Amino acid sequence: MLRRQATIASERLPGGEVARGDRVAQSEEAGAAPVSYLAAAGAAAAAIAAAVALVVGDGLARGVSWRYHEVASAAPLFLVAAAIAAASLRRRPTGVSAVMRLGEIAAFSVWGAAQLWPTSGAGGGLNDLAVVLFVGGSGYLVLSDVRPHLSARRSRVGSAPARRREPLSTRESPRDVV
Repeated sequence: MLRRQATIASERLPGGEVARGDRVAQSEEAGAAPVSYLAAAGAAAAAIAAAVALVVGDGLARGVSWRYHEVASAAPLFLVAAAIAAASLRRRPTGVSAVMRLGEIAAFSVWGAAQLWPTSGAGGGLNDLAVVLFVGGSGYLVLSDVRPHLSARRSRVGSAPARRREPLSTRESPRDVV
């Protein structure tokens, strides 16, 4: 039995605002997961398995490089980028969330590409770009999380700073003034 339901996607933005996005059409059989969710889950599971295989393979090789190490290093990163993209297809983020999601996909993809060419000049530049994307996105998330708390604290304290009084021992007393 096929059912169709339209909902409004909403996400909380930094500062407590609520962004209303485009309508998200949900068309699925009762109890069946959408294909994009299955693809996202499959890519995420494959990424985890590939990462574990990479760690085990590196441990068994004991520092000796093996033939397809670059591809094995890049595979989990590309799979995570694919999982994020597939998950985004079903419930499309809007505004800042969409930019953040694209940044995550780009960061994992660039990092994966850097793993394919570790000794070339392009590999170093791609690694640097991946660092910038990860740090920029993570820094924005931290700042957006603490911003409401900082502004709330500032409003409680008031706009005028409290005047500090000097201790009595450093102030002049009336009898010291001649």
